[in-house]
Amino acid sequence: MDAKDTKIAINTSIYEMLILFFLQSKDCYGYDIYKMLKAGFNNKLNISSNRVYSIIYELRKSGIISEYTKPYGKRARHVYYHLNPIGEVVLNRLLNSYSITINHINSIIYKPDKIEL
Repeated sequence: MDAKDTKIAINTSIYEMLILFFLQSKDCYGYDIYKMLKAGFNNKLNISSNRVYSIIYELRKSGIISEYTKPYGKRARHVYYHLNPIGEVVLNRLLNSYSITINHINSIIYKPDKIEL
């Protein structure tokens, strides 16, 4: 298998962090969030739109994000998602946790001789 054909799978909390990050700058509807996730990983991200909507639903159910509808065309409506104030707090915690985790992973990979048992 070529490295260029490798699909990327990531943890749910990272998906949550990325979704909240997108919503920090602007309200979005679900399919746009899905497309931004895919585009951010050069379409190599191994996630379905159903999985993205499932994560969005859990974030909404938890009160981290809210939703509202906007007309789209003559009859259709898009459901837009908005980052609530508690979502800002959650996003900052996720970003901090991610940063700490990446630092530890990098120290293991790039400085394995510094690991003490």
